[in-house]
Amino acid sequence: MNSTYSTQSQQLTQVFADVPLEKILVVPLDFAKASHTVRMCLGTGHYLHNKAMDIKNNKDGIDYLCKRISQACSRNKIKKNHVIIASEDAHSYAKHFLYSLKMAGYAVVEVNAAYAKTLRKGNMASSDSIDLDGIANAVLNRRAKDLEEMDELYPGIKRSSRSYKNYKKDLSAMKNRIGKIIDELSPGFLNKLKSGIEPFSRASICLMSNGFSLDKIRRMKPATLVEKLKKFHLKDVVGVTAKLQAYSAAAIAPPKAIVSSLSISLSIAIELYKALEQACFAEKKLMVELLVQTPYVVMLSIPGIGVVRAAVFAAELKAPATWHTLDQTCAYAGIASRSLQTGGAAKPAENIGLPKSCNHRLKDAILQAAHHTGMQDHYAGRFDPKFKEHRLKRHYTQVTARGGKSGLSTGRLIFRLMRGMVKSESLYLPNHSQGKEKMTVPPEELLVYISATFNKIDNTLKEFDLKSIKNNRIEILKQQWQQSFKELLRIEVQF
Repeated sequence: MNSTYSTQSQQLTQVFADVPLEKILVVPLDFAKASHTVRMCLGTGHYLHNKAMDIKNNKDGIDYLCKRISQACSRNKIKKNHVIIASEDAHSYAKHFLYSLKMAGYAVVEVNAAYAKTLRKGNMASSDSIDLDGIANAVLNRRAKDLEEMDELYPGIKRSSRSYKNYKKDLSAMKNRIGKIIDELSPGFLNKLKSGIEPFSRASICLMSNGFSLDKIRRMKPATLVEKLKKFHLKDVVGVTAKLQAYSAAAIAPPKAIVSSLSISLSIAIELYKALEQACFAEKKLMVELLVQTPYVVMLSIPGIGVVRAAVFAAELKAPATWHTLDQTCAYAGIASRSLQTGGAAKPAENIGLPKSCNHRLKDAILQAAHHTGMQDHYAGRFDPKFKEHRLKRHYTQVTARGGKSGLSTGRLIFRLMRGMVKSESLYLPNHSQGKEKMTVPPEELLVYISATFNKIDNTLKEFDLKSIKNNRIEILKQQWQQSFKELLRIEVQF
């Protein structure tokens, strides 16, 4: 394959390999909310009609398009399984249109919009017909990918992980808005050193929820405030209360004329903040429920990798059967440096830096995971100090010491380890993590290591109720290791 991203459709490759070009029908679609633009051409590139058709974005439109495709196939003696319907990545309002065509029995593929743009008849202009030229030419060049299934785990993880990230952005924006209101209403309240209250903790949110102001805190009796804060299990509640009231007495209150309006604005912002928190939790819960049904859940056994990053790996890399080579994966994630060689073989290649065109979500996740993992001890170190250091941390430290790019290098190593872990559904173990292929670990030490690993995973997932998930890979792994230790040590182990 010549493509670094290797997005060739298997259906597309098979059809073009087995069928003459004049017996292939390509149907490029350009989407819009009300109606879509469609043309039909043979595999030779010749259009069957002069102008593009407008197809309504509803069931009638699907029926009409299927009828026109059937008529074109009949006239040109083309089989239904030799029809290829293609589009750029579908917008949310057009996804079900494509899936309906797939359910009707047609091969449906997606092309890269940037690549399709380079294949238009006119690169300096854009119209519906010109856009269709680019899509059709991308298909004729065999550069397309099969449409994802909607009912699979990985598209679901993709949707929930992206929604979660969007909600987190909104949550950060709401924090900034609340901070600005507090700066006017009660300057310094969100500074723990001044007020004694952790910013945006449950106690902080409770105090800010209803008619919050400096005068309100000043008027509250210490005993009342202590009882209010006891609900949140704060350490030294009496000391926190004293510090909070000392802060309120020393702070400069705003003019009474604006306190009421600021308090109302703050109450509204707090309600929005709570709603966004609930939305984040709901999306994360869905993410976890889907993740534990995939082999990517073993990535939680690596220090520094939690639910969100493991879910991004699953969402963007999808099922292990679709993986490509390690170099292609690194290039797709944007952590493989590009090289440029000109002037003949005698001239060495020049490093021109990282690619701008890459999967930025995957790049962010792998670099964050690399830095967190590289600076974190293994959890088994709490039971046995010899397990504190692990391969990823040692690699990160060594690359940093020699002045190298520790994030990129460790990210590549994580991808390398991931390929073996996910495909075999195995945990991050000493014989893998220490970098010694022939290393053997006594069963007693292995038990400590595995127990610590499952303890870490359980702590990561403890806020989610996963009892109803039938295909929970973590529970399956626990049963397998329990059986292994029963055979190795002749003991019953519970994780």
